[in-house]
Amino acid sequence: MRQTVGGRCDITIDGAIYHATAELEIDESSFETDVVDNSDNTIGRTVKPSHYELDIKFRHMEGFSIEDLMGKFFDLSMVERDVGQSIMLTDAFLKGKPKRNTGNGEISGLTVVTDKLRRIAI
Repeated sequence: MRQTVGGRCDITIDGAIYHATAELEIDESSFETDVVDNSDNTIGRTVKPSHYELDIKFRHMEGFSIEDLMGKFFDLSMVERDVGQSIMLTDAFLKGKPKRNTGNGEISGLTVVTDKLRRIAI
């Protein structure tokens, strides 16, 4: 059976609409694994906690202040219209150093970070 696996996303931060300009990449796992080599040539697995991250690029809009957004904690909702799923990132903040492209208004270099993620089927 065919299904849609990607598509359009609507981004809302604290109730305000933001325009993402590129594909969004989300790290949806609360842990990461690694391999360790034992001296007898066997391997083991390690597991350590991690946080959620969303790589995002914004479009500069009138009234948009990246410094205001970077200075606060916020709730972000990402509605994947074509997939029928919504992802909520709560108590999130931005990490990184923003860069604005004066040719197309794109703000890059930022990642949304949180330890609270919820998926909702729509």
